[in-house]
Amino acid sequence: MKGPISQATNTNIFRNFIRNNTYIRVILSTIALLSVSYFVFFHKEELVLFPSAQILNVNFYTDKNDNGMSSVISSSRNDSLIGFDFILKKGFVLPYAGINLVKPEYQVMDVSDYNRLEVEVSSKNVSDLLIYLVTKDKNVKDTSNRLKDRHSSMNIEITEKRQTLQLKFKEFFTPDWWFTAIGQPKSDFSDPEWNRLNQLSFSTGLNPKLDMKSFLELYKVRFYRDNTNVMIMMVLFEVFIIAGLFIRFYSKIKTVEKKLFLLMFDTNLWKRMRN
Repeated sequence: MKGPISQATNTNIFRNFIRNNTYIRVILSTIALLSVSYFVFFHKEELVLFPSAQILNVNFYTDKNDNGMSSVISSSRNDSLIGFDFILKKGFVLPYAGINLVKPEYQVMDVSDYNRLEVEVSSKNVSDLLIYLVTKDKNVKDTSNRLKDRHSSMNIEITEKRQTLQLKFKEFFTPDWWFTAIGQPKSDFSDPEWNRLNQLSFSTGLNPKLDMKSFLELYKVRFYRDNTNVMIMMVLFEVFIIAGLFIRFYSKIKTVEKKLFLLMFDTNLWKRMRN
């Protein structure tokens, strides 16, 4: 006896599965639901600070703010580059120079929906880059302090080649010196208020090279949301749905085949008994 059921063997059962309109509708519906959920709840347009049409104030600074001896030689800014030449000199305990980016009148930026900072940078005689994300914080008591805005930092080793750094927010931390500077313990604070970011700073890091002409250049600064883990979970969920449907389909086929086999067996047995 030949027919659609008997032909559904292990070699073509998947072909029959993907031809089943009911299961295909379920699969397409879950894919559509996951896609909509992704764009509604997880997708976020990137926030490009540079290069960008939005107004951004740029300041170049050195440790002269702390009575150091380092100096800026020259600086430049155009539509594709922010950079400066400088010399670090002995004077402050940790000589430094850097670039500060801030919106006019220190307007705050909400970056709470993002989890990554991307920076494209090149340098000479700079082995480390110390990046600060500076946020306003309602828990600061001394609002007249020069360092009243909370500093969250990360120190990264860099090369002299042009390179792109992709940094996780959760790896930024508030250094001990900031708590000392404002005269408050860590226990007074929770996580940084990422919806109140008002400055970014890119400075020479923890291993300064002294008495050498150096430069630091920025080509791109942007915030974005990395949804890799979310997408992996969605793919796994869809695979689970498809696997469940396939197992259900396979089980039904095998149940029907078993019933058909028993029916054929009973029919043959009855025929033999009659003979």
